[in-house]
Amino acid sequence: MTILQIKNKLSDFEKDELVELIISACKINSVIKNVFSSQLGDRTDFQKLYCNFQKKLEKAFEQKDSFNINNAVKLVTQFENECTSVELISALMKDFIINAIKFSIDFGDMEESYYAKIASMLKKCLKYASSSGELLEKHLSESEEILELADKIGWCLSEEIREIYSMYFNGR
Repeated sequence: MTILQIKNKLSDFEKDELVELIISACKINSVIKNVFSSQLGDRTDFQKLYCNFQKKLEKAFEQKDSFNINNAVKLVTQFENECTSVELISALMKDFIINAIKFSIDFGDMEESYYAKIASMLKKCLKYASSSGELLEKHLSESEEILELADKIGWCLSEEIREIYSMYFNGR
């Protein structure tokens, strides 16, 4: 079924039937349960979810021998799907960027695709942040840490990061 077909079918349901359907879906699938928890929860629930994912992300970057940046990207994507707080999503993306750069500094040069994922995450992070002028300003004030770290590694990452920042903060 398409989303439109599902939407049309659900419009025929009574409120009690929809509630039962949602409860049933949550019991069957933990991802659905997490999505509803995130959507319906309060700010502290989002903060707890963020802290949980932040720990998972840090742990992923601690595993030198078995580290795969794609697993870290998947964690961020999963958080993005479970949380509706733009501020927390962009914060986790920033955590990813800083951890990825530090990992490269600690363990040496990585493949070009590794650095491309960092740049891509920065673009997504700033895109989220640009939805709020205040949040974008916060990222501008915090950008120095990322720029300083990126200056310590090769593959022209620092130049690419500066270019990305200039797209969002040109003339500031």
